[in-house]
Amino acid sequence: MFDFVLLFEKEYEKKDGKIQITSQYPEGIEFLDREIIEKLCIPRKLKKSDIFMFNTPNSYCYTYSFVSRISHKSGNQIRKKCSIVIISSHFRPSLFIDFLASVSMSFSRNEAEPLCRFVLVQSLLISWSTNNDGDLIVNYPYNTFIVSLNDNQSWTNGFNIAPLFPYVDNIWNAAIRNKGILIYAPTSALASSSTLAIFSIIEPFVYSEPYLNCTQRGDPRISKVYEHYEKTQSFEIEGPLLEMLSQYKIISTTDQKLFHFLSNLIVNSQYPNHLFRNPSQNSMNDSISDSQVDSFADPNNPTPPGTFLSSNSLFKAVIKINEKHFVHMNDLKSVYTKKTRRIIRQFNALLNFSLLSDPYFDILHKHVEETEFTRIWPNENRKELYADFQNTMTFKKWRHIESDREQLRTSFLSVPPKEAVEKVPPELCKEAIKQIHLILNAHKRDEHFGTILKLNLSLLKKKIKNVK
Repeated sequence: MFDFVLLFEKEYEKKDGKIQITSQYPEGIEFLDREIIEKLCIPRKLKKSDIFMFNTPNSYCYTYSFVSRISHKSGNQIRKKCSIVIISSHFRPSLFIDFLASVSMSFSRNEAEPLCRFVLVQSLLISWSTNNDGDLIVNYPYNTFIVSLNDNQSWTNGFNIAPLFPYVDNIWNAAIRNKGILIYAPTSALASSSTLAIFSIIEPFVYSEPYLNCTQRGDPRISKVYEHYEKTQSFEIEGPLLEMLSQYKIISTTDQKLFHFLSNLIVNSQYPNHLFRNPSQNSMNDSISDSQVDSFADPNNPTPPGTFLSSNSLFKAVIKINEKHFVHMNDLKSVYTKKTRRIIRQFNALLNFSLLSDPYFDILHKHVEETEFTRIWPNENRKELYADFQNTMTFKKWRHIESDREQLRTSFLSVPPKEAVEKVPPELCKEAIKQIHLILNAHKRDEHFGTILKLNLSLLKKKIKNVK
């Protein structure tokens, strides 16, 4: 469930002081993305403690950062900024963040040394195990829980959507369509949880686009952004810098300077696929506060100006959060999870309809034509959303997982093999053969289905020879 546990320390007074790894488990094994982890594990504005998640190209990093105050024999107090980082290849934010929160609570009344905290985290993680049902037995400082590891388990459901109110609809739309989202928050915990809350409102889809959760100054992935701005004091970008930034569809940060630059971007006109925004139009305001948060249900209450949203920049939605405390808005979250499930039902209907005449439609990831959206739902203005969504990696991964279903078998059994293979473009024949082999391996005991699949294989191989 975890790969490494690390303890980082640095002197409190030195803002840009060197961060050192003082403990590691397991020892003596090099871990990936070390430079990124060292730069992000301790928030630059850390005052007391913060629990958050950031991501690297290869891992998820669940982080408990805190200020250690240890009294010296001389009577002086030694202060250090410390961070315990759990590195894992598994996306389990609700599990690890809740676990680290319980660890933090267990030390709330005493100033334990950083090593003591590290040893507690390490020993508890090592004690985790699985039962006969494949569930995870999780040991916290004072409790033990059983956590399901099945595919339907949500790992983001507990994160609050309130910091993004009242623009949740804009953000949901941007996330579904793979448009840029930029978030500033005053703490790492809030920046991280806001990103995870976005993931929660598009479940059961798993957000699969590149993103930077809880980045800050020093992150080597965006170091050129700082260099460009400090050198030119210009908001205009192009070339490699534009390509680098364009790949990240969600960026959350606690760094005001980075946020200021990204929220005022002007994209060079030679790149026609990007639109423009005049930075003078920017008017960032405070996010919605506790006293206003319950007003979302009142249709007569005007929307407070908490977020600047632009459709003419690299980021479809830009949000600045200045508050630190919010009430939970579970009812509002359920509205958007229902909207997401509705998309699933509608796409399933479209894909199943296409399978009636083409068994290869799903496994070769063929596009649903836009005319099909309006033909099936003529009264809905959803064509643009569906057209964008089916090009996202989020949709493609979901579609791949869902492709081997009962409708696929029915399609292969009902459409004559010759007719089915005719619908496979010559350039996709090799991929079709690969997918047929995968389906055969998954249905070894289904002799009738296997016979039809083998007939398809034979015809696909002949088609490749004829093309040559």
